[in-house]
Amino acid sequence: MNKDAQKAFDMLVDISDRIRKSRKIQIFKGKIKELNLGQTFVLQLLLDSGSKTMGELASAAGVKLPSMTESITRLEKLGYVEKNRDNKDKRKVFVGLSARGKKVMKHTRDVNLGYLGMFFSMISRQERKNAIGLLEKIQGLLKKL
Repeated sequence: MNKDAQKAFDMLVDISDRIRKSRKIQIFKGKIKELNLGQTFVLQLLLDSGSKTMGELASAAGVKLPSMTESITRLEKLGYVEKNRDNKDKRKVFVGLSARGKKVMKHTRDVNLGYLGMFFSMISRQERKNAIGLLEKIQGLLKKL
């Protein structure tokens, strides 16, 4: 295994653990603590792009339709999403954020941006620029996969 990859992986795991354990950082203790990462991804996707069909959500998340249906059913029971049938094709079901889902996701985004802003304020402008450049590079490589 590549030593640099191992070091980066270990650092990401350590950062994640420290964030989760920190009493000052409440990212994982907010209103969406009862959700798993996949469900949070779906809520974020709906916030960013609006209503989607179950098939579109499953495709975006890289899961099979039955798995997405199960996640959406749970999110609907929790009051985060709403299902609506297409007026033209009643077989199509669109999923969108409920008012509660929008409120919680916007709050979560604001909290996360606040923490990122706090960390960025502790490093130099050049270090921020380097970090963003590295993330853009990784993002570009992932888009090619």
